[in-house]
Amino acid sequence: MARAATTTDAFNAVAEPRRRQLLDVIAVGERSVNDLVASLGWPQPLVSKHLRVLREVGLVKVRDDGRQRLYRLNGPALEPIFDWVKGYEQLWSKRFGQMDVVLAELGEAEQHGATTISGATTSKGTEHGDGARHLVYRAWTTPEHIRRFWAGDHGEMTSVEVDLRPGGRWRYVLTANAGFEIAFHGEYQEVITDERIVSTEVFEGMPDAAAVSTTTFTEHDGRTTLTILVQHASKDDRDAHINSGMEAGMQEQMNKLEQVARSLA
Repeated sequence: MARAATTTDAFNAVAEPRRRQLLDVIAVGERSVNDLVASLGWPQPLVSKHLRVLREVGLVKVRDDGRQRLYRLNGPALEPIFDWVKGYEQLWSKRFGQMDVVLAELGEAEQHGATTISGATTSKGTEHGDGARHLVYRAWTTPEHIRRFWAGDHGEMTSVEVDLRPGGRWRYVLTANAGFEIAFHGEYQEVITDERIVSTEVFEGMPDAAAVSTTTFTEHDGRTTLTILVQHASKDDRDAHINSGMEAGMQEQMNKLEQVARSLA
């Protein structure tokens, strides 16, 4: 049986939690399959299956030692992941190092525009910008316009599917600047034109971390405020969302959205 396309590169390979666990063990030192079975408590076929995937994407190397095959971590293969995460290192250290500093920054930021606010299982982003509400809504919901802003500066949109009605589905796919593919999908639960959209949201690299996103559009004196409230299933899911560089990515996205909305006037 052909294996799913999600195992074709290092990013997608490590999206599977058991492979990350396997890498953690191998990172300590060389291990045989029997050692891994004993350490992890998994059946031998399961260990061999995930080792095969990790070898195919170059994250694990193997050498023969007598009658044994020893597996070890291939550090250089992790460099694309490290390089991608490194771009957010400065942001994380400034924004998430001390919670009191974060809250102070967010309070100041809310007065000027873009914010990211975290609750027990929620994350929230707000953007204030010039432009009529119906134009911002049109830009936010029309595939040809979504392609122009949604990826921010992080890549290029390759697919945008929108069935804008309760029960309809959406799916966005982008190719990141580093060359790997990222996809999100969900289902619309509520759609009120020019006012409010509620939908599920799933990052396909973490399919078990589904969230519910509520986007509202309000206008005052010719300026539209777009607010996105994301309700996560757990605090861990929320933290993963925030730590992914949500604030910086959202700011890039909103800057481009405002440009698109202005172009529709």
